[in-house]
Amino acid sequence: MKIFGRRDRGGAEVEWTSGHERELEEGEADMAGLLQGLRKPAANDVGRRLGAGLQRRATERFLQVLDKVLQRCEIGREQLPGEAAVGDWARLSFVRQEDTLGIRLALEPGKLVDRQAILAHDQNLWSSGGVGSLAILLHSAGGGPPVVAVGPGVAGTGLEWTLAAAELGPAGYRGRLECFAAPDQRRYAYGLAAGAELAGGEPGPLSQQEDEEEDGPCVVFSRQEGGPKGLVVGVEGKFGEGQGGEFAAFERRLLELLASHAACELISRFPTSGRLYLALEPALLGQVEEAIGKINKELADRG
Repeated sequence: MKIFGRRDRGGAEVEWTSGHERELEEGEADMAGLLQGLRKPAANDVGRRLGAGLQRRATERFLQVLDKVLQRCEIGREQLPGEAAVGDWARLSFVRQEDTLGIRLALEPGKLVDRQAILAHDQNLWSSGGVGSLAILLHSAGGGPPVVAVGPGVAGTGLEWTLAAAELGPAGYRGRLECFAAPDQRRYAYGLAAGAELAGGEPGPLSQQEDEEEDGPCVVFSRQEGGPKGLVVGVEGKFGEGQGGEFAAFERRLLELLASHAACELISRFPTSGRLYLALEPALLGQVEEAIGKINKELADRG
């Protein structure tokens, strides 16, 4: 920083310097940055919060409309409904690919409700515990427990729910989003809806609890308080693709080992991912873990 006097006694211009020009310049730059930060980010932060709140409410409204549309669509093993509009947000369609039934949601671009917001809402539902998820429950006109369409999963620019077509009977089915279904109808399809873009990896429950050392292909992968008996436990048989027979054998053996425990109930099954969800009293968790360990030993002995 330089300071100039007018003239010395001989008429020459005189210059004084503080000797701290750089420090003073850096201080002035820091102060300018601080003042700018005080003026702008606060307004931006308020805007972000308002935008997030509007998007959350729009997503909740969209899901209510989607639930009503699903209730109007009659779904069957052989006959699928045509495309349906979900307000002006999206189009819902039903497709069959080999043995799989897909329920697809094509989102309109430029809307406040987008794929990321729906996936985030699903994970928030799941982590809240006991309120279900965005899995679709297909209720048969003939009664009985609902069939679960797992999802939503990422499919192109939209979302998709899937189930094995063989799980559907001949009677017509109507859908509900699990989070809007009655508590005794929820199937605890927890954690299967998050896309890798949200979770940072493979889809799975936010509170997934993997054992540090796995002794075999069968594991207890999640524990969730709540459900009809106090605890919902997810178990998985990691047999790889095309191993439906192995999964069926795993399911039969597990239920056989737990048959003596009336307080343990199978509430949902997902053959494509090799996962089962059991409702049980918390005191029985050790029995489930013991049964899994026994199955792994039997598989190892079988070679």
